[in-house]
Amino acid sequence: MSKLKFCRMRISAFMLVLLLFSTHGIADGSPVVRLGGSGWVADAPTKVADLKGYFNPDSAAPLIEVIYFNSGKETLDSLLSGDLEIALAATSPVAAQLLQSAERRGTDVDDLVILSSVSLSNQSHYIIATTDRGIHSLQDLNGRRVGVMLGTSGHFAWYRFANTHALKTEGITLIDMPISEQSTQLQAGEVDAVVSWDPWGLQVQQALGENAVIFSAREVHTVDWLIVVRRGFAEENPDVMDRIISGYAKAIELIQNQPESARQLHAKFSGIPTEELARMEEGIIWRMALNWAVLANVEAQFQWLNSWPEYTDITPPTPAQYLHAEPFNRVIPGGVNLPSYMYSMDSIP
Repeated sequence: MSKLKFCRMRISAFMLVLLLFSTHGIADGSPVVRLGGSGWVADAPTKVADLKGYFNPDSAAPLIEVIYFNSGKETLDSLLSGDLEIALAATSPVAAQLLQSAERRGTDVDDLVILSSVSLSNQSHYIIATTDRGIHSLQDLNGRRVGVMLGTSGHFAWYRFANTHALKTEGITLIDMPISEQSTQLQAGEVDAVVSWDPWGLQVQQALGENAVIFSAREVHTVDWLIVVRRGFAEENPDVMDRIISGYAKAIELIQNQPESARQLHAKFSGIPTEELARMEEGIIWRMALNWAVLANVEAQFQWLNSWPEYTDITPPTPAQYLHAEPFNRVIPGGVNLPSYMYSMDSIP
């Protein structure tokens, strides 16, 4: 059994846990808060905090239980359907949901809000093609079928990549497919290339071997990995929010100060050797952040989404409508690098 196959099996097992515990309590009726993480390599802080027990210090209640998905979009969808209380997701699906609720101006308890970014990556997304289909250069992608999980950071990466390299997008067919199916679909000839991210991208490369052709999106794309929650839940559970922020801060401190120890924990979760994780971590910055860079990333998604027919006439929300900075300010005083009017409830009309 390959290491990456083990990783996919483990994530599937956590999906089963989600189905079994689909109410607001675990089987014995004890209270539980469900946090959704991802197998994506940049979500290392969730694995570290989970395995080190940082979310549940000293038998704190309610229990924070971590459940893993294959993508942030799937995680966010589970939060929106009520199967999670907290989710980790990239800026693209978060921005789409913020636009969908933007017309309900104000502070609706069901509105999605961002607590913090925990990582920033500009290398983990890339396009993989195969020479078996005659693809050797960028221009060989014209007229092809490209597999991408629509509405994700991978989709935004493709948009930036295709525009930057002047590809003839009108002749390229984007085929929506789950990240976990990319390797199978590419080998079966259902698509000619895929937009992927690690560790699934590594799986695709290994399957193609010497026939793999890699096109990097590093120069045109960065993605924040965000902690998101419904406003009402955040306001009603400040202690839980503080434990979440504190847990991630401790995990990131371990990653920064003891990278090999943190990598071993990540390897324990995923089954991926530490040396492969080290390679995949290049271009990833782990940090707690609510700053101008996070806002710029979200705004870039709004601009992209406003070109979609379903979002054309929607005015994006203001930062004060989608930032919930109080937990960050309580746990890490001075850590929010934005003027208070950008996240103050008083500034919302």
